Amino acid sequence: MTLAAVFCRMSGSSERVAPVFRALNEHLRHGQSQRHLCIQPRSLLRTGCLYLSVTTLPLWAQTPNMPIRFDPTTPAAGTSVIFDPDDAGMLPSNALSGLPIKTMATQDGKFLLIVDSQSYHRDKYHRFTFDCYFKRFSDKSTTPIHKFVVVEEPIGTFPDLVGPVTVHISDGNETDAAVIELPQHSDDPANLTVAIPSSPYPVPMGNPSRMELGVSNNLASLHVNIDPTISVVATKCPRCWEQITAKVIHEQLGFKQGTSLIVELHPNSFEAFKQNLLVFDSNAPQDELVGTITSEADDGGLAAPQDFHIPVRYSPPIGFLFLSIVCGAFIGCAIRFSISILTPPKISLLETGVAAITAVVAWLLVLLLFATKTKVTVLGYDLDPTQVVSAGLVTLIAAGGAPFARRLTELFKG
Repeated sequence: MTLAAVFCRMSGSSERVAPVFRALNEHLRHGQSQRHLCIQPRSLLRTGCLYLSVTTLPLWAQTPNMPIRFDPTTPAAGTSVIFDPDDAGMLPSNALSGLPIKTMATQDGKFLLIVDSQSYHRDKYHRFTFDCYFKRFSDKSTTPIHKFVVVEEPIGTFPDLVGPVTVHISDGNETDAAVIELPQHSDDPANLTVAIPSSPYPVPMGNPSRMELGVSNNLASLHVNIDPTISVVATKCPRCWEQITAKVIHEQLGFKQGTSLIVELHPNSFEAFKQNLLVFDSNAPQDELVGTITSEADDGGLAAPQDFHIPVRYSPPIGFLFLSIVCGAFIGCAIRFSISILTPPKISLLETGVAAITAVVAWLLVLLLFATKTKVTVLGYDLDPTQVVSAGLVTLIAAGGAPFARRLTELFKG
């Protein structure tokens, strides 16, 4: 519970005390602990004097006999919501005319509890606030009604919800209670879930592409509105992208409903190719996209930004990959032919051609193994046959054959 809530409830004067102690609470949240405050007596004394100046009465003399009281709720384990009503006086009965009100009779039928759902809003301290009223059940339609402004003080992080709240009402002579459904909002809600690929998402370098992700509403009793402005940026190689845009198909989601998040990808092909030319690790993402999507629950929820992270790997253009395979096979065959001249027997041109074809078949086998999540390790590196240098290296070694492999082994040992 925040300091503002504690002192507001003790003093019964939320409008006067809240600004002072909300500022103090923000001071605590930004790294200043209770222990730190204790070793600054002057600061603590000034705070105490300021408190006395705004409350004017001794603390023990300010417990009000509030006609209406809300029981705290527990939206989730280790969390709670405290309701702080402030008496706004009597209003004429026609004050509610035309308002979208929710009316509930108390359990013994002594009072009517009325909540104005149009009043759901955030005050200047960003607290969820609403107006409620009560009157005796037997009162005439022209009898004035009693108004209260209620402030919610959430403790802990929980999904926003509409849930039951027990309200106790007393007019000095009789007491009764009612249970009414009210919105209960966290100060740090996680309204949405974004479905992220479990493995790095392949992004083709040669042309724009589109990624589709699932987005779902986590809330079971409130609609969620999604801000259409969704940002997505690259963290490892910003220069590898010309443009990244994102949008959702539906901006309003019902209870537990989902939609699609469309991310339009426009890579800078040359820069992406240059930056990732010598990347061999077949599992490591070559870039990471970080997106921010903001949503707001109905009935007074806070705007809640959420980040999501998408690992990506770049896929080179098919022409570049084909050229790398052919060059690797040609260089491997040339090396094999040269070795046969130095250390007879000399291989024929037919054998050289067979070695080139074997190299291409070897690349296809490695590609098949890679598709089944099998690692292919050459010279201590996990090769990704969809990358330019890795593909060329596979065909080079396969075309070079055993003679080339022996020379490589001698080279590394020597």
